[in-house]
Amino acid sequence: QGNKGVLQLKSICNMLTNHDAKVDRKCGVHVHVGGAEFNRRFSIIMLKLCLDIESDIYKLLPESRQGNTYCKKLPKQLIERMNFHNYKETLGEIIQNCVISREYNKKKGHPGGHYNGQRYYWVNITNYSTATGSNTIEFRPHSGSLDFKKIYNWLLICMSIVKFAENRQRRIWTSSMSKHPITLREVLKYSLNQKLFNQVFEYCVNRANRFGNTLHL
Repeated sequence: QGNKGVLQLKSICNMLTNHDAKVDRKCGVHVHVGGAEFNRRFSIIMLKLCLDIESDIYKLLPESRQGNTYCKKLPKQLIERMNFHNYKETLGEIIQNCVISREYNKKKGHPGGHYNGQRYYWVNITNYSTATGSNTIEFRPHSGSLDFKKIYNWLLICMSIVKFAENRQRRIWTSSMSKHPITLREVLKYSLNQKLFNQVFEYCVNRANRFGNTLHL
């Protein structure tokens, strides 16, 4: 947690590197973020936000993470029609591939068990949506790495997404009707102080350029 956790992460990365640990295209960096009010409203807003910035997110990723079955893109049509009236069907399909009901809800265990197929979207909300999961949201798309700076920047991106979803819900809800859709840059600009924003967005731009991509501004 906090600065102590960042230093611990740096120490782990250094230790693994010093002992010649290796990663390959089969590896990934999964980030869990806790501490938010994980409820139905948050889930719907989060999915709509992540759909908005999905293009930018995948511009930061190597070929091995494009179309990867362990960090799939979100189901666009399903999320676009998701609202606070049809959530039992639409949100239920994403969480557990069945309608939210007395038999299948947040107080129950996941019908597919821990390794259920619904967890493999790049943003995974199944953890906090059942009694058997951790109270966190998981971000799965980043490729494996031992580079502390790379992982730290990705961690700040994930935390920024959660903060934006918590505090900019009206902006997210009306984004589809706006002339200016939400971009990753907007999310980072809102969520980080100026120094960290400059650092993280520069990293994102350079990362996208590396793969021949340009981020939305």
